[in-house]
Amino acid sequence: MSVKQQQLLKEVFRYDPGIIYEVVPDFQIDRMGGISTSQVGLILNGLKARINCGQYINGWLEPYQAEIKEMFKKSIAEINISELEMFVNKHPELNIEFAYKNFMTPYLDHPFDYSAIHEYGYQTASCCPDNRLYYLKFYDFLTIDHDHKNGMSQLEEFCRKCPSFLFNVYETHNGYHFMLMSHAIPFYDQSAVDLMYHLGCDPWYILYSHRYGFKLRLNRKNRPELYVARFLKSIGRGRPHPKCQQMEALYADHLEGGINAPGDDHGFYGQFIRDVIGWKATGEKRVMFGVDLDALIPTIRKPQQLICDHRDYYVAMDQKTRTFYVCFRELMMIDIDLHKLPSPELKGADFDITDHCRKNFEEQKSAIQIYGTHNGFHLFLIDRRRSYKDPESIEAMIKSGCDMYYSIFCHLRGFCVRLNRKRYEADRKTKSIYTYKGFYGSKDLIDPSLDDYVTMHYRLTQEYQDKITCLMK
Repeated sequence: MSVKQQQLLKEVFRYDPGIIYEVVPDFQIDRMGGISTSQVGLILNGLKARINCGQYINGWLEPYQAEIKEMFKKSIAEINISELEMFVNKHPELNIEFAYKNFMTPYLDHPFDYSAIHEYGYQTASCCPDNRLYYLKFYDFLTIDHDHKNGMSQLEEFCRKCPSFLFNVYETHNGYHFMLMSHAIPFYDQSAVDLMYHLGCDPWYILYSHRYGFKLRLNRKNRPELYVARFLKSIGRGRPHPKCQQMEALYADHLEGGINAPGDDHGFYGQFIRDVIGWKATGEKRVMFGVDLDALIPTIRKPQQLICDHRDYYVAMDQKTRTFYVCFRELMMIDIDLHKLPSPELKGADFDITDHCRKNFEEQKSAIQIYGTHNGFHLFLIDRRRSYKDPESIEAMIKSGCDMYYSIFCHLRGFCVRLNRKRYEADRKTKSIYTYKGFYGSKDLIDPSLDDYVTMHYRLTQEYQDKITCLMK
């Protein structure tokens, strides 16, 4: 396999590793030399099929839903493969080359101030001075980007028909930003896509926003610009939403005040920003259990939405995979997937988790809360705090039956627990994605603060499990 093919596979793995695992089930990113040219072809054909069939990401064809409806008299979900191919042939921009160029580039954002409503930082971009495009990104402050000056009448007509809406209009170099002030709509909500499309927003801004949030440039480009954006007027009779007012004030402050200094971070999320998002290769190879750690970091170096930050944990959403999760600094969680256990006899329905704990942990020296999952069990060790950075913690996880790659990812970022359902779990009728199975060990050893965090994690699953479906396999 050529060096170029290896680079391409790394890009595919960063974006959607599931495509690779469908062809090469035992694929390891640090051992790609064994993959044949034919397997590379199958992987890339699988990627192309997903893009060309509108299945690669949910938002890929959403900007075209009205045209698809008119052309086939069907919704996107109803059209068949041949109809999809026909539509893609009509739109040459929907191809693998465009996807690689626009949606599989390395992560170029450098956030250094963040909260539950925004992220502030700069993006590496040659179009701005010093290759830095400063930005504010919001998660439910819907903004419609019009790159032409003829969109105002369309907005005015919409607000006449829908009097509960209110927009603030900012004039930009090429057109306008229409900021929705009356409703706080999450970026991933289908209604956001529908409204943006209806009001003539740039289709690729729709796609980007539907995946990552509403991102707004703050500084001038390398061209004559009198201003980045300036307030023009309000349109509509709706009542302003307090959260939207707060976000607009933050935007206006950054525009008027220029580039602000980074904010303080005292929570665990700041550690993730420094170690993962802000990671830079040093040339010194870091290896754990035969795995190149620096080769794994790009797979988790993805846009995040911070929800809650604390010294011992943070709650966030991985925006690429739509995964809500909680990440702990010192609460070890051992993830046991029965189908990944080495011994065939362990994979059957007769697997006894209590017996497994007895074989791996001394009862009088342990305190473990046990939860059942779709594929196995989560074991929360609450007898004492354990650092995710300690190699002994990771070694103990693996020896206890935890998946090796999950364990190493914990070493890079913290002990993570998913909070929302995956696609194959969405149709299940269970009340919760996790079910409490009991306690193992000595209750005299329980650290109350860790036990409280376990309870909190279960409460978070009740809040987020059905908010949106996780796109992970």
